[in-house]
Amino acid sequence: MRGIADFRFDSFLKIINNFDIRMYFPAFSVYITKIVPLLVLFFDSGIYDNLDYNLDFENIAHTTGFGIGINEFGFDLIFYIGYFINENRLLLSFEFGMHY
Repeated sequence: MRGIADFRFDSFLKIINNFDIRMYFPAFSVYITKIVPLLVLFFDSGIYDNLDYNLDFENIAHTTGFGIGINEFGFDLIFYIGYFINENRLLLSFEFGMHY
């Protein structure tokens, strides 16, 4: 889930739901390639166990936020600002991924 520090919630079982709205803007040329700016709005929610194989509804986490980045050849480079609702705090992340 975006907005939560990596390896924060160890578990054997996790159920995660990610909701994205991705907006792509007109491409611009740089040398011989075209780069597409993008904006991502997201809401993530998930449940996890406490390393006991028991999904407890007290362990539900929610994050929301946005990201700005670029897309080239199907690869995304995005800077996210996430808000971890459960702990009322902001987290920043920089991610590289493939969108297909």
